Parts: sequence; C-alpha cells; structure tokens
Amino acid sequence: MKSLTLIPLKLLFLSSLWTIQPALSESLVGEYRCIGKNSNGGQYTGKITISKEGQGYFLTWVIGGSTHHGVAIKRGNVLASSWSPSPNQHGLVIYEIESHGQLKGLWSQYPDARTINSEDCELITLNSSLHLHQRFAARLS
Repeated sequence: MKSLTLIPLKLLFLSSLWTIQPALSESLVGEYRCIGKNSNGGQYTGKITISKEGQGYFLTWVIGGSTHHGVAIKRGNVLASSWSPSPNQHGLVIYEIESHGQLKGLWSQYPDARTINSEDCELITLNSSLHLHQRFAARLS
C-alpha cells in the first residue's frame, strides 16, 4: 500500500523534469563563443549575439574582422538562420539546441554550396532583455 502512494509522486516528479527541458532551450538570447570549420578545412573562432524579436530571432556573428547578420526561426530544438556579410554573399546555418547553452551547427553559403561545414557554440552570457534593433539605434545616434 505504501509503494502505491509513492507512484503518483514519482510520476509527478518525472513529468516536472519533462517540462523543465523545453524551458531551458527557450532561453537562446545572449552571447555565444563559436568554433567552426571553413570549406578549405581551416578553423575559425568568433562570437554570436542572439536577440529575440517577436516570434523570430536576430543573429550577429563577429568572426575575425567581419560582421555577419541573420534572421532566424526556432522550431522545437532547432534554430535555422540566414546570414550575410555582404550583398553578394549569404548562407544558411542550422543549429541543434542542446542543453547547457550549447549550439551544434551546420552551415553552407552561396555561391559555393558544395560543402557543408560545422560550427559549435557555447553560451557565455545570457541576456533576456537584449534587443538587436535597440543596439543598432544606439550606434547610429
């Protein structure tokens, strides 16, 4: 009889764990440190800033001396983003959102989509109030 009364408590505890995991992945807004591989096999490092805007996200990468901007959509544990450092160069990156602020990505670019490259990122600063358009407005004034 005693073990039967514990079953609902165990189920309640397990169901609470199920609901905690999606909440962790909802919080993407912040700064990330990234390591990736280029098409030529070389390695690069950089940072991404992710901000939320309505239902979507804005991403800004700073890699070396280059800045790339993108717009992203999140569905489940996947974040898909465009990116572009200039009008004639653009690409797509798809990140799998893992626990503890990890993003595991694959990317390719136009005009050379023959290769798919990797990019792994880790959260370094969580900031739920970051709005990219506010940062740009501050730079312009």
